[in-house]
Amino acid sequence: MLPQRYRDVLALPGVRTAFLLIFLARLPLTAVSVSVTLHVMEERGLGYGAAGVLVAAWLLGAALGAARVGRAMDRFGVRRVVAVCGLCSAAYWMAAGHLPYPVTVVLGLLAGTVAVPFGPLGRQFMAALVPEDRRRSAFCLDMISAEVAFVLGPALAIALATRFTPTAALTCIGTAIAVASAALVLRRPSRAVPPQPGPKPPTPTTADIEPHPVAPLTRTRLPAGLRPTLIMAGGTVFAVMGMEVALYASLRAVGQVHWSGLVLGVVSGASIVGGIAYGCLRRTAPHAALAAAMCALLVPVGLLGHSWWLLAAALVPANVLCAPALVAATEAITAATPAARRGEALGRYESATRLALAASGPLVGAVIDRTSPAWGFVAAGAGGLLLVLLAQAGGATTVRPSLRPAGLTDPASGAGHHPQDNGAWRGPLRPGARRA
Repeated sequence: MLPQRYRDVLALPGVRTAFLLIFLARLPLTAVSVSVTLHVMEERGLGYGAAGVLVAAWLLGAALGAARVGRAMDRFGVRRVVAVCGLCSAAYWMAAGHLPYPVTVVLGLLAGTVAVPFGPLGRQFMAALVPEDRRRSAFCLDMISAEVAFVLGPALAIALATRFTPTAALTCIGTAIAVASAALVLRRPSRAVPPQPGPKPPTPTTADIEPHPVAPLTRTRLPAGLRPTLIMAGGTVFAVMGMEVALYASLRAVGQVHWSGLVLGVVSGASIVGGIAYGCLRRTAPHAALAAAMCALLVPVGLLGHSWWLLAAALVPANVLCAPALVAATEAITAATPAARRGEALGRYESATRLALAASGPLVGAVIDRTSPAWGFVAAGAGGLLLVLLAQAGGATTVRPSLRPAGLTDPASGAGHHPQDNGAWRGPLRPGARRA
């Protein structure tokens, strides 16, 4: 049974539908790595390295294109951009199993640059639908749904690949992306959160509700503290990805790799519990402290890697802080960024985390190859901690969210300003309303 704060969030108009849409849209993306690996190895007769190159090309493209896609959403509207990006992504994954390998790699890089940013879209939905004093709970629910998707997605991919073929799994990924994109295009998001206590909003005029033509986006600067926040989020993801690589290596070294699924389940469960607990807090914890503590707790884990259950227990403390650290970053970015630039800001967040994701596996894997799995946890935790410390030493103050009583205007949200969404989400702004 969810705590009351989460039930209150889910009771808001449009929130449940948005959660379901984003959860289903995330499933095919979580299945990409497993499906590509099975396809490259079993159907093309190539090795893990070739599969890793293909996945890395797509991730690199997504990292390079996320900010530009977010900026395009701010400029042209969510519907237009999702329609174009969804069509390109779906076409690529449907054709990937039938193209020559070098062509697949090159097109994978290009397809990644126009990948639909379902994760940032989910966060934009929460910022638009949920009042600021409840956003932490909403972001925690979003993170929990992502954890569940990362558990179910690979399992569904393996089931499709074994029941049919890995190419069929890739085709299903493309089809699912097309369906999810179409649902996001056709669905008309709720325009404002329910009225909050406070002054009565003015009666909307015709000019408030009628669509306006697309106008050039004002090039206001993003918050000065955004870059350190992004670097710390990248450090958190670096540590998480490196932890997974070291986890598999540790279990393989002691002949218990068949327990990896259960250990990963414990890890995901710890992150979900931490996210639920963090979402119930009324005050925010410092993002830097959460990220640094999580990374530091990973460093000594390798000392207990002699048995699967000891390893699982040792990973619980760090992973309890995983979801709170990432939610704190999302909360800080959305609270400090103007609504008209939020798509670009969350796109940069996606770029930072994807770059960290792409870099962590090879670097931690290289450390394990030259030393031992125990040093893999050291590399993962120390690498993430180094990024956090570099962000703190950068001289800029990181952005931090602040809770305001319901009904007060958030200066960073651009209250009273209509972002250029081509009328897709246009409507009167009420107190507490946020635009994606």
